[in-house]
Amino acid sequence: MIRQIVLATALITLAAAEVSSEAIDSDHCTASDANDCVVSYMEEVVVTASRTSKKLRNSPLSLSLINSEQLLHNTADGIAEILQDLPGISVSDSGQAGLKRIRIRGEESRRIAVLIDGQESTDHREVGVPLLIDPQMVERIEVVRGPVSVLYGAKALGGVVNIITKKGGDDPLQGYISSGYNSANDGVNSVVSAFGRVSDFGYRISLAANDQGERRTPAGTMENTRYDSDSIAINISRSSGNHHVELAYEDYRSAAEVYVEPEVRFTPPFLDFAIDAPKRDRRKSAIFYSMEPTNGLLGRVAANAYRQVSDRQFNTFPSMLLTVPPPGMQIDSSIYTESRLITDGALLQLDWQPSWKHYLVTGIQFNHDEVDQKRHKETRINLGAPGFEDIAEKASIATTAVFVQDDWQVADDWTLVAGLRNYWVKGSLDQTDRANLESGHLNDRHLIGSVSLLYAGLNDTVLRANVSQGYVYPSLLQLATGAYAGSRFINPSLNLTPETSDTAELGLRHQGTRWMIDATLFTSRAENYIDHLRCRSIDNCLTARDETYRNVGESKSFGVEIDLAYLPDSSAIKPYLNVGWLRQKNEVDALDSYKTGLPLWQGRFGSTFTGSYGGFELRGDLFLRVQSGSERLEMTGHGPAESSKSGWLTVNLDLGIALRDRYRLNIGLRNLTDRRYTAATENLFAEQRSIHAKVSLAL
Repeated sequence: MIRQIVLATALITLAAAEVSSEAIDSDHCTASDANDCVVSYMEEVVVTASRTSKKLRNSPLSLSLINSEQLLHNTADGIAEILQDLPGISVSDSGQAGLKRIRIRGEESRRIAVLIDGQESTDHREVGVPLLIDPQMVERIEVVRGPVSVLYGAKALGGVVNIITKKGGDDPLQGYISSGYNSANDGVNSVVSAFGRVSDFGYRISLAANDQGERRTPAGTMENTRYDSDSIAINISRSSGNHHVELAYEDYRSAAEVYVEPEVRFTPPFLDFAIDAPKRDRRKSAIFYSMEPTNGLLGRVAANAYRQVSDRQFNTFPSMLLTVPPPGMQIDSSIYTESRLITDGALLQLDWQPSWKHYLVTGIQFNHDEVDQKRHKETRINLGAPGFEDIAEKASIATTAVFVQDDWQVADDWTLVAGLRNYWVKGSLDQTDRANLESGHLNDRHLIGSVSLLYAGLNDTVLRANVSQGYVYPSLLQLATGAYAGSRFINPSLNLTPETSDTAELGLRHQGTRWMIDATLFTSRAENYIDHLRCRSIDNCLTARDETYRNVGESKSFGVEIDLAYLPDSSAIKPYLNVGWLRQKNEVDALDSYKTGLPLWQGRFGSTFTGSYGGFELRGDLFLRVQSGSERLEMTGHGPAESSKSGWLTVNLDLGIALRDRYRLNIGLRNLTDRRYTAATENLFAEQRSIHAKVSLAL
């Protein structure tokens, strides 16, 4: 029923737009006047929630912002650590300290769209997209919680993380140098940038190096937690009149060890199970163009295109002792997987300003992913001579979509935002050497919509209601190539159905002279979840121990997210809290349970303080991180299995000192009580009591 209401309302609203030259209200800020729009946090201009510049307080969706000042003070060496305290956000590490992912409202990371400058960073692995960019190269981060599939495509069922990078400067030659240190793993992270603007031309060149050792925790040093990366980013731009062109290049190279919990690594039938990820690289070339006409019906033209090449090596080494049938046998395997994913994407967006105070966003988007994967498997039985298996596979998926969203000021205090997106998807397994797989093709077409209503008739307050649909097409791994999980092979299926969701929200945003509050109440239902289960006779698997991907269940969730702060200009001490409460029920195969491994609530509570002394600007932030316990019930080969993690609380302190905005020292004191814990959605123990320090110099 929700789906039908969304589509019908969106169609009616979009049909109401009449062509005229009337200008939209001042809420829509252009690139040229964006700086004048920033008055307070709620007045900051954001782009992700509506694909056009808009004040945060009037965003139709749930949105959080990490701005440039917050990034400047942060001592973290990764994006995930910076985002972890936002309401509704959790971090997933999959045993890889250097390749963390983001989850939103409990949705798995593979259902979250990760964008860099509005362009999607793709990954077809089951654990989702890692955040492969150095924080010191980032200007701001915008996070939309909940489906944004109408505007951003098939990975945005759970939300969007849009990482906006730093560009040129104001003077002909400027520079930035920073170096950070983490005492919990003797890690060092350094960045150097040169940037500036000469006449109409802007430029920035940045180099970063990150080397982190084994993590020390209150439970001891964790083996296989080292990681390192180095990167280069180049941006060249030209602005001439109302035209703007950018060329960008990024090269990010990384390697990470993988920690496997002892209860997995050494539990029968495993004698040992080791994993290694020696390569996780990303190279991207992109071009951007925008133009803002000075008057007329057309409000803005934006186009971009990019190619991203992702190289990955992932190796697994399972050793098992099978006792059935007797007398049993020992199987030692080495599985080496090397893959290259090439993504080509292009977007054309046209914004219109028709009558009755409409602002109409229209666009066409194309993405093509092609994966070339090779596996080499060596197997020894009872320590005998090895057997070899080599498999090469190629698969591709192409998505074309058109979208439209109308922002209609229906009355002085009322705004209706409605959008539609139609997908055309073509996927194929083009080549495989695996005996039970055959080349094949599939097509899908899908229409989704969203509707939001905002009311701004109260002093300093905006109320909003939103209904939106999400859509996730199966990945190439699920459709075509499959994957190894230990010694088992998870077979792909060309018969999978896309995952979909329906989400409803009520929200309130308020910023007065003393208080800022951004609160959201939401409920969501997702269907056709894809999971891997033991093969059936009809699945055409090579062995009975193998598994296959199938649409097996659905999920229902509801929750509350609150961002609250006391912000009077006259006070140097400003308390705040960010908290999320989530209840999720999964119905997967034979299980129907609220025990999903997610905490009931988590948050950050603290107070900032600022001052000045002898020409130095001082700031601090004393805060608690808190998370409730969690329980997980899942189906295994031996039946239902239940596990749990305890809740925890840590005490933390950030300190910063700056001189003339050029010299900065930031210190983060983490886990001051040396609490031993593991976050609900992570595998690794958290760091011990530690110091994170960063020194920076602006030239």
